[in-house]
Amino acid sequence: RTKNFTEAEKMLLIELVQERRRILENKTTNNVSIKEKEDCWENLRMNFMSRSKGVIRTVQSLKTCWKIFKKGPKNNMLKRNRQFIK
Repeated sequence: RTKNFTEAEKMLLIELVQERRRILENKTTNNVSIKEKEDCWENLRMNFMSRSKGVIRTVQSLKTCWKIFKKGPKNNMLKRNRQFIK
């Protein structure tokens, strides 16, 4: 297990994903787009590692952190909706 992402690392990840969002968030699942996404994530990882200090991050750990970040607003919205239902 690696160390948790710091706030600075999370902000860097958000910045790097935003620059590549068109490719990374593409819903197409053909061989070309899948390969393009894999290459994009690897490029993002290399960029991330060159700009961050300390912990070595894998593509999988970056993807996981991004998925958790994206779920945050959805979870907050669900909690608010549950409060209104009560």
